[in-house]
Amino acid sequence: MPTGTFKTVVLNSIPLSLLLLAACLEDPAAPPAQLGGEPALNKVITASNAELIMPLGDPLATIGGVIVAHGGYGSALAVDSKDPTLFYSMTDRGPNVGRACNGQNVLAFPVPGFTPQIGKFRLSGGAFELVGTILLKQANGTPLNGFPHPNAAANRTEVPAQMDCTPLPQDPLGIDSEGLAFAKDGTFWVSDEYGPDVVHFSADGKTIERLVPGAGLPKALARRRSNRGMEGLTILADGKTLVGMMQSPLDNPTAGGSSAGRGSRLARIVVIDTRTGVVRQYTYVLDATSNINSEIAALTPTKFLVLERDGNFPGPGGSGAIKKVYSVDIEGATDISDPNDGVGGLLINGLTLEEVTKSAADPYATLLANGITAGTKTLIVDLLQALPGYAHDKAEGLAVLDNFTIAVSNDDDFGVGDDGVGNFITKTLPLLGVADYNGVYIIRLSAPLK
Repeated sequence: MPTGTFKTVVLNSIPLSLLLLAACLEDPAAPPAQLGGEPALNKVITASNAELIMPLGDPLATIGGVIVAHGGYGSALAVDSKDPTLFYSMTDRGPNVGRACNGQNVLAFPVPGFTPQIGKFRLSGGAFELVGTILLKQANGTPLNGFPHPNAAANRTEVPAQMDCTPLPQDPLGIDSEGLAFAKDGTFWVSDEYGPDVVHFSADGKTIERLVPGAGLPKALARRRSNRGMEGLTILADGKTLVGMMQSPLDNPTAGGSSAGRGSRLARIVVIDTRTGVVRQYTYVLDATSNINSEIAALTPTKFLVLERDGNFPGPGGSGAIKKVYSVDIEGATDISDPNDGVGGLLINGLTLEEVTKSAADPYATLLANGITAGTKTLIVDLLQALPGYAHDKAEGLAVLDNFTIAVSNDDDFGVGDDGVGNFITKTLPLLGVADYNGVYIIRLSAPLK
C-alpha cells in the first residue's frame, strides 16, 4: 500500500476524494449536489475507494520477522479550527501483545521507549503529509510512556513487560491516549484508557494539568473495564467544556468476566466544565453488549456524534461487522452523577446502574422506570453501507468538518496483530490482503448535522 497518497475512483475525470474536500472547504453551508446525475445513497456522497492514506514513518522494530510499522495514528482525529487542511491524529500507548511470562499474563511492549504522540498532517493535493510530531510529555519535558497504571482492583489493570519477559514498571503517569480535542488556543486535551484520566497538554506536548477519578473526574470511572476507559473526547465551541465518552459499561461493582457491566449496554457520557470543575454524566445506550464506542464529536452543547462499532473486520459487502455513526442528544436527559461521588456512582436501591441494566431487553425503559431518561440516538450513517469495500476493523477517529461533512480515521495497531499465543503477526486486512494502515474517509452528507 503506498503511503502518503490516496486511493480514489475517478468521476468525470475528477478524483472523488478531491471533489469531496473541495466541497467541504468551499461551501460548507450548502448541501452537496448530486454527482453524475445519481442521487446520494445512504445520506452520503462518497465511494468505496475514496480513502486518504496517512504516511508511514520508519518501522519501529522487526520482531520475529514481523515489521512493527509507524503508523499507529488514527486513534483520534481533530482538525485545526483555523486551518481546515491541518489534521491532528494520535497514537495510543504503542505496539503491544499479550503473552504468558512465568505463568503470569503480561502485556509485552516490543518498543518500551515509545512515546505516545500526536501527528500533525497537512492535506494538500489529495495527499497527507506528516509535517510535525508532538510527543506527549510531563510538565518538565520528560516523555510519557504507555505503561499501565498501578491499580489494586483485580482485573482492572495490566502488567507490563518486555518481549523477553523482563518486567517493566507500572506508571501512574503512563498514558493510553485515545481521545483528542484541539482547543482554540492551540493546546490539546487528551483522554486515556488507564485512569481514565483527562490530560491538558501545551501546543508542544507538555502536561499542563491532569484530571483523574476523585480529583476532577467522578470516582466511579476508575471502575472502567480494563483497556476500555475514556475512548473519546471532544470540546464545545465555548472552548472550556469537554465531553468524554466511555468505551464500554463500567465493571461496576466488580471486575472480570462476571461483572454486571459485561451484560449491560449503559455507557457514560461525561461533561466537564474546566472553568468550574463541575462534572455531569449521561447515559448512552449501546446497540449490543458486544459493541464499543470509539469517539465522540460535538455538534451543539447537547448534541454529539458517536462512533459505535464492533471489533470485526468487514467481510464481502460489509457483512459481519458494525461501524456506525450516531447522533446522540442529551437535551432533557437525566444527569446520573452521584451527589456523594461514591466509588460505585449513583445507586438505585443499592445497585449500580450497570447492575440495574444488566441483561435488560430495553435499557431505555428500565432506566425510565427508575427515573432516568437516557440520551436519544439517531443513525447518521452506516459506514459499511455508505463505503462499500471499507476494510478496517478499528474505526476510531471522528471529526466534524462542517455541517454536512465528517471525517473518519482508523487505528492500524502499528500494522501488527496477535497470533493468540503471544507472538506478533502482520495485521492483514481480509478484503485487501495487505497490512493495515491509517486511512481517512471524508464523507459528505446529504442532510445537515444540525
